[in-house]
Amino acid sequence: KIELRLLKEYIDQHENKKIPELVTTLKEKKLSTFENDLLNALLAASTANYSVSRTILNKLLADDPENIEILNLLAEVYLAEENYYEASTIYEDLNKLTKNGYLIQLCQTLVLNSLNADGEKLCLQAATKFPDSPLPFIFIGISHRERGDFKKAMLSFKNSIAIKPTEMGFTCLAESLFIKENFKEAIEIFKKSIELSP
Repeated sequence: KIELRLLKEYIDQHENKKIPELVTTLKEKKLSTFENDLLNALLAASTANYSVSRTILNKLLADDPENIEILNLLAEVYLAEENYYEASTIYEDLNKLTKNGYLIQLCQTLVLNSLNADGEKLCLQAATKFPDSPLPFIFIGISHRERGDFKKAMLSFKNSIAIKPTEMGFTCLAESLFIKENFKEAIEIFKKSIELSP
């Protein structure tokens, strides 16, 4: 299980050179049917073969419908497919199973699905529950930006950066400045984004 989680981390971090060696190591071990299926689902998702990954994950959930790890992976597949409705449904289930441990993901999904009022409400709850995470304020900012309230959007992006400077926070702020035609400041903020994530 540790190696499968490490594989997921490599996939998430785009450590493509490390993946084949770890997959070889995993295939040399005697994996259970569940572990082998999970490996195949991860590999399918990593190559954007989402329908295969989704089919495998749904099969695994049929045997264990409250498996938090599998539910989370399935929600990530739906997000990658931009199927925000299905992703939000899973995150709602995960929040029930984990006492709101997935509020950030649910707020993100609702905002991406243009359900701004509901998303913003959940993002505010997430900001309270997870005060060290910049993500709730980023998605609050995106919600404001989508509705054309750039002043509130930029304030939210600045709040996220105050919690923790991230490439996403800087990029969202710079995009808002760009849209408002404040090009000089946008360029400076984009440079900060690039410094964090060349």
